[in-house]
Amino acid sequence: MAGYRFLMRYYEPEAKIYIFGFSRGAFTAKYLSRMVNEVGLLCKGNEEMVPFAYRLYQRSLQCKSNDRTAAMGFFARNGASDEKAPEDQASVTNHSDTAPLSQNAGPNGASSDAPKQGEDNDGPVEDIYLAGNPVITPSKEAIAAKKEVKAFGQTFCRTEGTDPKKHKNIKVFFLGLWDCVNSVAMVERNSPAPVEITGTAHHVRHAVAVDERRVKFRPALLAQDIKTVIKASKKEDTEKEDIREVWFPGNHGDVGGGWPAIPTEMKGWALWKYIFSGTKVKNLVKPLKDNALQMSDMALEWMIREVDIVGKQHPGCHVHWCHTLDAFKNSMKVTKTVEDRIIKGFMHDTLRFGYGASFLKVFMWNLIETLPGIPRWELNDSKKEKDRGWELYRGIPNFGAPRDIPRGAVLHNSLKERLEKVKKYRPLNDHGSGDPCLWNSEGVADMRDVTYKRLGPDGEIKDPDWDARHKIWQFEDFHAQLARARTC
Repeated sequence: MAGYRFLMRYYEPEAKIYIFGFSRGAFTAKYLSRMVNEVGLLCKGNEEMVPFAYRLYQRSLQCKSNDRTAAMGFFARNGASDEKAPEDQASVTNHSDTAPLSQNAGPNGASSDAPKQGEDNDGPVEDIYLAGNPVITPSKEAIAAKKEVKAFGQTFCRTEGTDPKKHKNIKVFFLGLWDCVNSVAMVERNSPAPVEITGTAHHVRHAVAVDERRVKFRPALLAQDIKTVIKASKKEDTEKEDIREVWFPGNHGDVGGGWPAIPTEMKGWALWKYIFSGTKVKNLVKPLKDNALQMSDMALEWMIREVDIVGKQHPGCHVHWCHTLDAFKNSMKVTKTVEDRIIKGFMHDTLRFGYGASFLKVFMWNLIETLPGIPRWELNDSKKEKDRGWELYRGIPNFGAPRDIPRGAVLHNSLKERLEKVKKYRPLNDHGSGDPCLWNSEGVADMRDVTYKRLGPDGEIKDPDWDARHKIWQFEDFHAQLARARTC
């Protein structure tokens, strides 16, 4: 709760809150952002009430999770329960008396500022087949918990804006996540089913790693939790949110950082000399170059670009950048260096000896992959719409299986370039079953450019260098599937 207390002490009226996190820290950041919006931000000096606010939010979150679990039929395939969700709750049809929670982005990256389909420069589209939009009926416990949280916020918490007569909980302005994983024991235990990302922040960005395979680092995707329909929700409660989730090549640390920048090609002794010690900074034999690039710099620049664009769209909310940003941007403009060190850069793999982690850590991680009982979310790509979506696995070991990529996932340009330029790069990710989805016998999978215009007060926001490096793509098969569905 240190982050919550920090906001209590230093938040000022009309200020904009930016929160960033990587790995477990990203999950904690998302949890904190949602707590601030749902429970509220206590006034300065009320630190003794923080534990009470936390328990209130935990209870509310647990009730929501239980309702979602019942509606989705999310039970461990090898668990103790064979219970089925009620037929009316498992329905995948939107009823006329239901309204979606605030959502202006498809679960895989579509955004509120993207043009609608049919307009010029189409943006990414939502996967209408993912998770089936279950109808979730709030339980009496969930309704009671929501009322209790609302009353607490109105009584003790600050209001967003300067009008004291109109209470509205403070909401995080920008939430930036790098490869968010749900390995936070306390939070994981109190929220077994994903809770919707909507209602967390005005702008949400999530960079996801394609090549991470560890079961303890399964991604907490926005695609798992963005599509939720609740009978009690009201249209007037909804608010535009700008949500985007993009997939990048590389391991967990190749997206979020943490590894030192090492040569692209390491063969023979150059590769094996770190097999027992790993390649962390303390084990390197010579100092690192200050301006050396690595794979994680692409996801970092993408996040910086997103923050910059949001700032230009909302001039009064822009970030004042550190002077070192210019040097970083200039280094990213050198096309040859970017291709050699990032697109074709050294990719770590903590399940393989000699690819970053020490011998003992690789052994430990591989041992964990063989253990049953570790929960993880897997994508069910069933042909039956009612069965399609995310399911909880618990009994079968992971055995280093790759992450599932939703059919409507938004893919970063660096992923497409690596597939095209690195012949040995052939990730085995699929859509939950079947053949690899990123490549086939004919080469790289067909993809559609879904980059779209970003508009600000003065018109289109352009930056030729950034725009070229950060194009986004979706699977062509996914768009063909949607086209067939519309003609039926």
